[in-house]
Amino acid sequence: MMNRVIRHLLWSTLVTILLATSFNVSAQRPMYKLGPGDNVTMYVIGRPETKTEDIPIAPDGTVTYLDVRVSIAGLTIPEAGKAVETALQKLDTNAKVVLSPGALGSKSYTILGSVPKQGRFNIERSISLLEAIAKAGGLSKEDTQAGAVNARVNLNQSFIVRQGRKLAVDFTKLYSDGDTSQNIGLQHQDHIYIASNLSDEYYVFGYVKNQGMHRMRPGLGVVGAITEQAGFAQEAWKGKVLLVRGKMDKPETIAVDIAAVLKAEQADVPIKPGDMLYIHRKPWYHAETILDRAFTAFLRSAAATKVNLETGIE
Repeated sequence: MMNRVIRHLLWSTLVTILLATSFNVSAQRPMYKLGPGDNVTMYVIGRPETKTEDIPIAPDGTVTYLDVRVSIAGLTIPEAGKAVETALQKLDTNAKVVLSPGALGSKSYTILGSVPKQGRFNIERSISLLEAIAKAGGLSKEDTQAGAVNARVNLNQSFIVRQGRKLAVDFTKLYSDGDTSQNIGLQHQDHIYIASNLSDEYYVFGYVKNQGMHRMRPGLGVVGAITEQAGFAQEAWKGKVLLVRGKMDKPETIAVDIAAVLKAEQADVPIKPGDMLYIHRKPWYHAETILDRAFTAFLRSAAATKVNLETGIE
């Protein structure tokens, strides 16, 4: 009798833990929402002849099934099934619809940088940051053995941009400390950059003639770095250059007054490995006003120079 009571208590505790875990995962990772470009499969329960596969969601967000046309863009799979069922029940009050996803291609994210497979990936279900990196080939065993990351990957300078704004995600906490709060769910058009930790790299991007990653040389400063990359583009504002340095979740920003440096009124700022130089096309006076633009421009430059794909970044 006592053993049965103990087993019952243990089982109840286990169920409670599983339910709590399931709730937490669901709360952190929102369900996939359908959109134009996705396909679905539907059938009415008890009527196998109604099963139709690969029904496309039209550009206006609607789907046509049997005798109804229903807007399901922006709905989850269960919500879309209910919407179609409600529409069909106006014709047949007993209709019960089962809707399942087919090919999902309306939403995607892009991952660039120090991963084996760079490019755009479809979001076929809710997906976390760690899963996305794994799908791109992940960090090699050499990079993650003993809970550390070797010289190939610079987690401090890795970052995510969403809708033109850099997210406060700390990759070092995620990988080195196991902080799962950093393992965010991805959204449509998220852009992930996994930085390299090669000691002789720096980056120049924005309105400059030769964007991209470049190799260090001894004694190189900001003015010299721009000159070596063929100088400013015609549209560039030549007053200041933004230098971004350090951990990307809380980067250090340095405004370099180019005119003052050229007049010897201010010392040039030495370039350090991993530095990012951003040249904007309009006057700016506070780094915070253009920092998100800088990260977006960096991703556009990385996409153009490393994978040659259209990322959809504005």
